[in-house]
Amino acid sequence: MKCNKIYYRLLAVMFWAFFAACGQVSSNTQPQNVAADTPVIARGALSGADTAALIQAFEVLKKNPSFLKELGLEGEKHFSWNVLPKGIIYGDLDKDGSEDALFPFTIEGRGGGNSWDFHYVVFLQKNKQWQYLSQFDAQAGDPDLLFAFREIKDCLIQGAIVDNQEERQDIPVTFILKGNELVNTYTALHRTDVGEREFLEVNEILNANNVSIPLTATLKDYQKILGSGKITEPEQQPDCGTYFDEGMYRELHYPNLVFELSNNKKAAFQSLIFKNSGLKIQTNKGTITEKTTLTELENVLQKRDNWWISDSENGGGKSISVPTNENADDGWVIQFDKNGNIESVILYIPC
Repeated sequence: MKCNKIYYRLLAVMFWAFFAACGQVSSNTQPQNVAADTPVIARGALSGADTAALIQAFEVLKKNPSFLKELGLEGEKHFSWNVLPKGIIYGDLDKDGSEDALFPFTIEGRGGGNSWDFHYVVFLQKNKQWQYLSQFDAQAGDPDLLFAFREIKDCLIQGAIVDNQEERQDIPVTFILKGNELVNTYTALHRTDVGEREFLEVNEILNANNVSIPLTATLKDYQKILGSGKITEPEQQPDCGTYFDEGMYRELHYPNLVFELSNNKKAAFQSLIFKNSGLKIQTNKGTITEKTTLTELENVLQKRDNWWISDSENGGGKSISVPTNENADDGWVIQFDKNGNIESVILYIPC
C-alpha cells in the first residue's frame, strides 16, 4: 500500500525529533470516558512526555462523533487508522509553560480504495491531562507533498514540505498555533512547476501578529482587522488602471498599506511598504518578507520571457514585474533598493 511508503518517509524526516523531544514512558492509567457529544476533550494520564498516555488519548478521540465528522468519516465504513508514534512532536504551543504535542496519523482506504491522507492532532497539556484542540490536514497541495513537522521551539513549529516521491528537495516551513488553528507563517522561497506562463500568486498578507489580511474585502472587514484608517480622494482622478471601474477613485490608507476603495465600500489591495512593518506576503513560491532580496526572488523565477527586471525610476534600485496569475494582464511590481533589499510591492493594473 502506498501509505507504507509515506509512513517510512515521515519517520525518516522526523526520527531525530523523536529522540530529541519524545521519551517513551509506559502508563497503566486508563483514559477517562468522553461523552459522544463533547468534541473538545480527549484525556490520558500524563507523566512528562508520556507517549503511551498520548496514544490512549487518541484512542478515545477517534471514537468521538464530532472528530469523525471533522475528518469526513462520520458515514465512512471502509477505512483504517495508521498512528505514527515516533513522529510525535512535543513542546509548548500556547505559551503557558507546559509541554503540548502534535500527534501524527494517517487515514487509509476511504471508500474501500487505496487512498490515504495525513494529519496531525493538536493536543494541549492542561492540568496534567491531554486536551484535544484541533486537527491539521498535513497535505501540502500536491498529493505527494506533505507538511512534516520536526520540532517545537519557542512556540514555533519548525518543519518542511516533503515530497513523498523524493523527487523534490524539502522546503522549510514555520507554523504557529493561533487560536485553535496551526497557521503557516513562513515557507522558504522555492521554484514551482511552470506551465505556459510563470506567475506569482499572492494568497494573503500576514501582519506582525500573524493575522491574515485579505487582498479584497469590505471596508468594514479591513477596519475590523487594521483599525479605522484614512480615506482619501485624489484631486486628479486616474482615467484607467484601477481595480474598481465605477464612481470616484478613493484610497484607504494604513501605515505601510494602501487599498483602493469603491463607492459601495469594497476595497482591494494596492500597495505595501515593507520597512519596519513586520508584514509578510504568502505566495505560491513561498513567503516574501522585508528580508527578501532581489537575488533570492530572481533565483526562484525561471521563465524569463514571462517576467522582467527594470531600473527604478529614481535610479536607486531595480524592480521585478511578474504576472499575478497564468492568464492575467495584471502584475506585481516588486521594488528593491540599490543593495538589492526589498522596499515595496505594488499591484499594477494596465489600462
